[in-house]
Amino acid sequence: MKTLLPIYFLLKNLFAGCHQEIKYSGFERDHEHLIERAVNLDKRVEECSGMVYANGLLWTLGDSGTKRELYGLDNNGICKEVITHQSLQNKDWEALAVDQKNDRFFIGDIGNNGNKRKDLTIYVLDSNRQVRTIPIAYALQEEFPPNEKLKNYDCEAMVYAQDSLTLFSKNRGVPLVSWYSLSTAQEQKKLLPVRQVFMKGMLTDAAYHEASGQLVLLAYGKLYWFKVEKQDVTNAKPWLIRKIPFYGQTEAICFDERGDLHLSNEKGKHWIVKHK
Repeated sequence: MKTLLPIYFLLKNLFAGCHQEIKYSGFERDHEHLIERAVNLDKRVEECSGMVYANGLLWTLGDSGTKRELYGLDNNGICKEVITHQSLQNKDWEALAVDQKNDRFFIGDIGNNGNKRKDLTIYVLDSNRQVRTIPIAYALQEEFPPNEKLKNYDCEAMVYAQDSLTLFSKNRGVPLVSWYSLSTAQEQKKLLPVRQVFMKGMLTDAAYHEASGQLVLLAYGKLYWFKVEKQDVTNAKPWLIRKIPFYGQTEAICFDERGDLHLSNEKGKHWIVKHK
């Protein structure tokens, strides 16, 4: 009985953990996908915190305390290319996006665990290895840091669509994820929420697949699918939710050219999510 009780409570939490989001946000339980273990990532990648697929390689980066480098990995997880630039600084890189032509990387130096940073930056790295910066701030934030119940100004998830970036908050105060949008042409931006969605998970990354109209948000222990119509990411409709309680600190996802979803944690372990 001592052995069975922990298993019972684990299963109970597994199926109950999504109930409120199903009830209040309109998600359905995911029965459409399989998760398979894949090769580990190259050991040069420290604390994988964001991923995109571009030009035949899986690109990733590390967060605070790691080098200011992007790593291009092949299908075996081996590092084939490294990109760096003297204009890049890694205060806390937490998100990575790429445009539809694979010409520009968007590096989100937007990690803000303490909600006290005033130097949040998105770096735009083009195919000629030129760097442009987009400083950002949250228009509603008045204190640095705010009190615990208002700590809703962290972000680790960002996607590109239609010359815009959509950012998704990692809230510690309330279980409402704020969605922010900004044009990639802007030089500086004070962000106001364009939408809020009830989600109990703390988001750590996001991935958008234009061809299939899928937006997926990753949280500690959960995956959330949204349906996107006409590339309008900010109005994506809640679709599926899946509990993933066994992957550790999983902070990076992206779609590959086939539409399969790649999932990696900070230890370099790697999974692929495929449609059944």
